[in-house]
Amino acid sequence: MTKNKVINFDFENNCYGCRNCENICPKKAIKMIKNEEGFIIPKIEYEKCIDCGLCTQKCPYLQNNQETLMKEKWYGGYLKDEKERMQSTSGGMFTALANWFLDNDGYVCGCVWNEELEATHIITNKIKDIQRMRGSKYVQSNLNSCALEIKKMLAHHKVLFTGTPCQVAAIKKYNENNENLYTMALICEGVSSPKVWKKYVNYLENKYKSKLINVQFRNKEVGWEPPVIKFFFKNGIVKSCLTFSTDLYGKAFLQGMTYRKSCNNCQYKLSGYNADIIVGDLWGAKKTIIEESDNKGISAILVNSKKGEELLKQIAPAIKIYSLEPEEIIKNNQKIIKSAELHKNREYFFKNIDNVEIEKNIKKNIILPKNKKIKNIVKKGDAILIKASNAMKFDEITKELLK
Repeated sequence: MTKNKVINFDFENNCYGCRNCENICPKKAIKMIKNEEGFIIPKIEYEKCIDCGLCTQKCPYLQNNQETLMKEKWYGGYLKDEKERMQSTSGGMFTALANWFLDNDGYVCGCVWNEELEATHIITNKIKDIQRMRGSKYVQSNLNSCALEIKKMLAHHKVLFTGTPCQVAAIKKYNENNENLYTMALICEGVSSPKVWKKYVNYLENKYKSKLINVQFRNKEVGWEPPVIKFFFKNGIVKSCLTFSTDLYGKAFLQGMTYRKSCNNCQYKLSGYNADIIVGDLWGAKKTIIEESDNKGISAILVNSKKGEELLKQIAPAIKIYSLEPEEIIKNNQKIIKSAELHKNREYFFKNIDNVEIEKNIKKNIILPKNKKIKNIVKKGDAILIKASNAMKFDEITKELLK
């Protein structure tokens, strides 16, 4: 029997890995499996399928409605509580919103590291979990059954979901037209392969002969800009690199070499951002704003709906906020409006993901800018003072930074 209503498109190139199809299927005919690159995609057991079409109806790729919620309002801002802001990646907007939901009998769904340092979404009303959700995780998170759990919670509670724009689209599609659902999207360029991250973790654990128990991609011990990346090992070793871009994994991520293929043709850029609030770093902020923030982090904030306006009003006493023009945010945040470019060595990198050691594979395929100079990296804590000229090879720089 021909199945006409079941999801049917190029999963390898276009699937977001949200699990909506798997979670909605009444016959459990769809399972998410890992492809060779480590991203999850659907596998359909056609003999179980009853061709109900629910999977197609809930797919954020096939049902991208590009809804216009309202004309965006653009702001910069940061949390007044300095301690909580310093524990956040940028200005602490997530913390401000999450605290409000917990104070008002609500729940928050966001990304945490699990015990194996895998990025995974959980739903909670506990402050200790909110603390785990803070900070960037530069790898695609697993939504697991969050769409189902949120649906149950929405019957009696307000829920804030935070994630990438495609994840927000998935959760909204699964829980359509529910007034208790609030969403916050992150300004996103792309999501990295969990397989690549796992291999890099294993590489670090072998190098330092201890289990990696935590990572902070954007530690602020030196300041918001530049941030320090820190690796914490079970044996007490803490290793630091000053800036994410000087770490091997960070360099591969920032160049887009490890992104999911769908990130190169993302449907959820500015016109497709249908979250209530969108947040990220306010790079290139006015000098006056930077001086007032004291280099402790500033968020770019896009309010995109009436519900978003309501949320901003509720947290207003806890934040310092500046009204901005769109170009003040977009000029140094092009990923708001543009998809990531396809890395020219991506195919070769993933072709060798299981055959070449991750360190060698990254080094061989990253693109080194010509005449690159690394200057005046300031020593603080475990960060290393390096002054590199053109003559200093990238391998030598990396070796020093990861000692």
